[in-house]
Amino acid sequence: MSELSKLLRHLGNIYLKVNMEIFILILLCISILSPVYAYAIYPIILKFLPSEKKYLNNENYAPFVSVLVRDNKDDLNTRIKLENLSKQSYPPNKYEIIIISKK
Repeated sequence: MSELSKLLRHLGNIYLKVNMEIFILILLCISILSPVYAYAIYPIILKFLPSEKKYLNNENYAPFVSVLVRDNKDDLNTRIKLENLSKQSYPPNKYEIIIISKK
């Protein structure tokens, strides 16, 4: 019986050693292939996938914008800010200026 148990123990050690080598080989392959996939394969896949979002390049599109201006009780700086905002090329009906003052 002792010969059989020694043989089984030896076979068990060989089995664990082979499993450990396979496990290390799998980890090595994953660590090598992960950057290859991330930097080479995935961008190629993205080029061939259809883009669901179609953006229109409309130069006349201007969303409504709110501009917040803080009033620091310094009339000169607030006046300069408001003058600069009024000189911009954004459509005047597409933005509003809100002045916030601390009381």
